[in-house]
Amino acid sequence: MFHKNWKRYTFLFIVFCLFSQTLWGWGSGHDYVNRGALTIMPDEIKNFLGKENQKKFIRWSHAPDSFAPWVKEQKKYPITDTEVKYLQSFGAKNLYSLHSSRKPGQCANFILLIRAFMDKDPARSAFWMSTLMHTVADDVACNHTSQIHYSTYAFKPYNIKMGNGIGFDFANIAKTSEGKKAVKLLLNKYSPKVITGTPNVVLEQILSTDILAATYGTQREYKIMATYAPSATKKTRNTGTEAMAELGVYGMTKTMDMIITAWEFAKQGKVPVLTSEIVKNATKTKHKYLGQAPLSDDSIYTGLLQKAKNGVPNVGIVLERSQLMMRSRLSFGGRLVMAAVMRTLKANKIPYCTIDLRDLDIPDSTTLDVKKIPLLILCSGSFHVSNNAKNNLKKYFADGGRLLWIGGRDKGILGDLSQSLTKADPTILPVTKKYGRNNNEVINKISIKFLPPFNKLLGDKQYRFINNPDTKAGSQPPLCLLKVKPVNSQVKPIAELSVDNKTICVAAELTDKKGNAKAIFIPEYLLAPFLLDDTGDSMVNIADITLDRVGTPILLQAVSLLLADKK
Repeated sequence: MFHKNWKRYTFLFIVFCLFSQTLWGWGSGHDYVNRGALTIMPDEIKNFLGKENQKKFIRWSHAPDSFAPWVKEQKKYPITDTEVKYLQSFGAKNLYSLHSSRKPGQCANFILLIRAFMDKDPARSAFWMSTLMHTVADDVACNHTSQIHYSTYAFKPYNIKMGNGIGFDFANIAKTSEGKKAVKLLLNKYSPKVITGTPNVVLEQILSTDILAATYGTQREYKIMATYAPSATKKTRNTGTEAMAELGVYGMTKTMDMIITAWEFAKQGKVPVLTSEIVKNATKTKHKYLGQAPLSDDSIYTGLLQKAKNGVPNVGIVLERSQLMMRSRLSFGGRLVMAAVMRTLKANKIPYCTIDLRDLDIPDSTTLDVKKIPLLILCSGSFHVSNNAKNNLKKYFADGGRLLWIGGRDKGILGDLSQSLTKADPTILPVTKKYGRNNNEVINKISIKFLPPFNKLLGDKQYRFINNPDTKAGSQPPLCLLKVKPVNSQVKPIAELSVDNKTICVAAELTDKKGNAKAIFIPEYLLAPFLLDDTGDSMVNIADITLDRVGTPILLQAVSLLLADKK
C-alpha cells in the first residue's frame, strides 16, 4: 500500500500543475536515447524484459508527451487502476505530469518502476523505464536552454537565414557517423551502478535531477550554437557534435542508474515513500546550488562576461543565472536579448561590466557604484526579485544612477516613470499572456513610430512587425503589457504604438529639471531581434547574435542620452 498520509505532503507540489505549455524536449531523439540505453542495460534486466518488451521500451519513448486522459492511456499502455490512483494522488491528470517540471513526477515514476519489478511484470516495467528515460532526457534537452530555445521557437519559424548547424535535437547527430562515434566513445566509459542503497537519499537526488541536468545543458549550449556561425569550421562542428552527444548520453546514463537502483530495491523489497522532509532537503540543496553556480555556466554569455574597467564610465549589465526552462526571475528570453545587447555595446566600443542579479540580493550591496557604473541596463521580464534587490536598485537610482529598463515589469523602481506606467489594452499589443495565440490579425495592423530624439537614427517612418513575437510555442515571447501615460512633463514619450484608430505610448524617457535623461523604459518587443527588421536574404550569425538594424539604434540612442549630462 502507498503511504496513508500522502495527501498531507501534496501542498509542496503545487508546481505539479503550474505549466500547460506543450514544449517538447528531444523529438525523435527520444528513440535514439532509448536505443542507446539498451546497449548499456545490464543483461539481467534485458533478459527479464524479453525481446518484445525491449522493442516497446523504444516504441513507448514518447508516451510522457501525451495529455490524453488516463482512461485512454490505459487502452494503449499497461497502466493499472492502482497506478492511476497513485499518480492522481499527486494531482497528475495525464502522462505529461511525469515530467520533471511537475515534481514529484519522476519520483512517482521511480516508485512505480520498483513495484513493476517486484510484481515481475515485464511489460509494466518496460513502460515505466521508458517514461523515466524520457523525462530525464528532457531535463537535458538543449532546446530548453535560452539561446537554442529562442532559435527553435522564434528564429526557425521566422525563416531566418542562418549557417548550416548540426541541429537542435539529439537525433540530428545520432544518425551521423561523427555522432555515432561520439556517442559510442561516451557510452564505453559508462559503468552501471546503484545510486545509493538509502531510499530517501535516492529520492532527494531524483528531485534534484532537473536543476543539475539544466546546468549540464546550459554549459554546452554555445558549443552547439557555434556550429550555426557562417564561418564555423570542421573543428567547431565536431565540438558541437560532441556536446550534443554528451547531452543524449547524460539522459541515458543518469536514467540507467535510476533503473538499476530500482531493480536492486525491488530485489530487497524496498519501496521508498516521498515525505515532506525529503522534499525540504532536496529544495535546500537546489537553492544552495543555484546560489553558488557561476554565471559562466550559462554559455550563452561566452566571451561576454567582464569586470568594470577603471577610469571610464561602465554600462552595468544585470544578468541572471539559469534555473529551469520557463523559470526565471527576470525574462527567460531576455537572456538572449541581453547577450545581443552586450555584443552590440562591444561592437560599438562602449565599456560595460556584467552584474550578477544574486549580488543585488545582498542587503546594502556595494555592487552598484554610481561612480564606476553610471548606467544600468536590465531586462526585467516578470521581475521576481528579492526586496533587497529592489531596495538596492532604488538606492542606486536615488543616488544618481541612470536606468535603461527593458520591460517587463518595474515595481516602482523608476520614480515618476513608474507612476506613468499602466496596463494597456491587451487586444492591441504584439504579445499577450495567452500561450500560442500567434495573433497575426493584430500584428498586421500594428505600427510603431519613434519620436524625438530617437527619430534622428530611426527616421519618421511607421515600423511594422515583420515577424510575430507571439509565437505559437515557446517561453521566449517578449512580453510587456504596459503603456505610458505621463504624470508630468518630465516623462517624455519616445515611441508610440498604433492599431486602427488607437494610439498609445509604449516607451518613454524620464528627465530631471535640466533635461538630463534619468531613466528610459522600452518594451522588450522593441529590442528583441528580427521583429521590426526584415533581414531579407542576409545570412545571420545566430550563434553570436547582436541587436538588429532597429534594436541597435534604439540601444545606442538610449545609452547616449543616459550617459550625457546637460550643464
